[in-house]
Amino acid sequence: MENTRKLYMLSEVIASPSGETIWVTENEKHANLLRNIGVHATTSGLGICPNTVDWNFLKGRKIIIWPINTNIEPKANKFVLELDSILHQLNCSVHVVDVRKLMSTDTTDRTDANKFILDMVNFSSDDTTDGNDAINWLFEHEEMTKEELMAIPLVSLEPNNSSNKMENRSMNSDQPLQTRQGSSQSQTLIELTSDFEFFHSPDTKTYAAVPINSHRENHSTRSKTFSHLLQGRYYKKYGRGLNRNAMEDAVSVFESQAMFEGEQHHVYVRVAEDGGHIYVDLGNKLWQVAKVTPDGWEITQKTPVKFIRPKGMLEFPKPTKGGSIEDLREFINLPEEESWVLLISYLLFSLTSNGPFPILIVQGEQGAAKSTFCRVVRSLIDPATSPLRSMPTNTRDLMLAAQNGWLMAYDNLSGLSSILSDALCRLSTGGGFATRELYSDSDETLFEASRPVCLNGITEFATRDDLLDRALILKLPSIPDDKRVDEKSFWANFEQMQPSIFGGLLDVLSKALRYLPDVDLEYSPRMADFAKFSAAVERAMGWEQGAFISAYNKNRSISVEMSLEADPVAQSILSLMASLPKSEWKNTATQLMEDLEDVVSDTVKRSSSWPKTAGWLSNRVKRLIPSLRTIGIEVEFDREGSGGVRLIAIRKTDKYICVSSVSSVRDRYIDDDPF
Repeated sequence: MENTRKLYMLSEVIASPSGETIWVTENEKHANLLRNIGVHATTSGLGICPNTVDWNFLKGRKIIIWPINTNIEPKANKFVLELDSILHQLNCSVHVVDVRKLMSTDTTDRTDANKFILDMVNFSSDDTTDGNDAINWLFEHEEMTKEELMAIPLVSLEPNNSSNKMENRSMNSDQPLQTRQGSSQSQTLIELTSDFEFFHSPDTKTYAAVPINSHRENHSTRSKTFSHLLQGRYYKKYGRGLNRNAMEDAVSVFESQAMFEGEQHHVYVRVAEDGGHIYVDLGNKLWQVAKVTPDGWEITQKTPVKFIRPKGMLEFPKPTKGGSIEDLREFINLPEEESWVLLISYLLFSLTSNGPFPILIVQGEQGAAKSTFCRVVRSLIDPATSPLRSMPTNTRDLMLAAQNGWLMAYDNLSGLSSILSDALCRLSTGGGFATRELYSDSDETLFEASRPVCLNGITEFATRDDLLDRALILKLPSIPDDKRVDEKSFWANFEQMQPSIFGGLLDVLSKALRYLPDVDLEYSPRMADFAKFSAAVERAMGWEQGAFISAYNKNRSISVEMSLEADPVAQSILSLMASLPKSEWKNTATQLMEDLEDVVSDTVKRSSSWPKTAGWLSNRVKRLIPSLRTIGIEVEFDREGSGGVRLIAIRKTDKYICVSSVSSVRDRYIDDDPF
């Protein structure tokens, strides 16, 4: 007879993953109950001979047969034997529910009526009963999970064994009969993630690319978001939550897959570049990006890079085509045109992923809207739930914050320690920090990042010359009372205009990418990459040629002025050189310390900022060399003769400015281009 009959719910069977087990019963009612638990089940139909059904769709699958009669051993059950023979010919892995053991070991409390039904059906020896045995057992266990179902006693018929012995098994033949629920849940969870893509970053952190609706989301395998995603997927499938042990077991497997089987990818926060194109993560639910090319920009879900979204990241408003950056003027307290040029250059360079990035320092007296200014900057580059933060107390916290955001904005600073000042310099140019991994004696946790930074304060909190050398300093004037706007109205107006401003930034960014290959600077100042890109921005904005470099030079003069005025050693060197009749001083560090102490007050000498040893003084002088050079003072360290005494030579050059302070340095910079 031809095998013309189709299996029950054949379409579901075909669509099921190849690794999923298929349960075969003797009637539709029994199959439906199993499907309700969450497994794939089918049947040939009550009273239908297996030989009249097409079983080819089960070829190579894992099969569990559940006979309906509890009084007949599987090896004596005609339906089981016929089906087992067919499935083995199809290279299936076949197990059979040990119905007698299942019923005898069941300790579930039953009502008297249910006991009567079960007792009655147990006396039946008819091999074609209506399935009340299995059906009533499942009714008694209606709260059963898929994991619990998979752990019921099974036997395997071995046709090639002459004694036809039965082997008691659980779903995995190499596992004991009683499989703990946590282990079963973890295995099921792993099967549920067959559509995940696991990968790792160069610093060995592991991630999962998870398909959700029409897009993929990238999550750290150790993040709470990933755990919640797994819990949700499991609950949606089985209506129950995962226990902690099962979750941890599964995540350990995922990390192993990501590290040793997955590909290596760089991961990005908010901004990335690939193939000369810039991608800005919009932070919305569709995981869309703004793709910026020299030919324009578009909103898309397709991106060749891997973005991750740290906690606290907010969504950008949808940018408007044909928007205007000029709309930003009414929301910032920045009347000087040169400062406007620097701000726009900073904003656009912050939308590129390759530093070094300048450090934006915003200063002004109380009431100059410094915090509001920085919040606006943060909203245009990297919106976040906490736009402004207090400065971290140590390097580790600073680098950790950089891993969880793009633009670092710190509010109301009154001073910076030398350690944090150095850390900000590394963050600006791209640097790393290593610390011992928690609960480990030898492994290190690495933090590496390059980020744009924005700082604000009333006082001149940045005083170290290496930090100021990387800085853009914007000084905000006080806002008259009649010009102030209440917070609610200000932010309502800004949110209304933000899509246009953001769209305008993307428009100019696209043009800057187009013009960048043609930029050729006559000289490369400090932060040369920023300067070159800003020259392209200058053309894209339609500014007068040289507008950026002029503004940048003047701003750098302010930085030098601040670093020299804030350093008592620099001030004492200027005073010493001004008092000399000749143009050079040359001697040991010890003698230099004595000579400098002759020109400073006792108060300065007693202060913590004054060096207490000659070696300390030498290090301070070395840090001041670039700033002193800009005002015409050269410093050299040399040794007199082979193995002789170390000497310090301080010379006036033809650009020397004879002042004991540096109040006129700014004008000198403007008149005589130091670059």
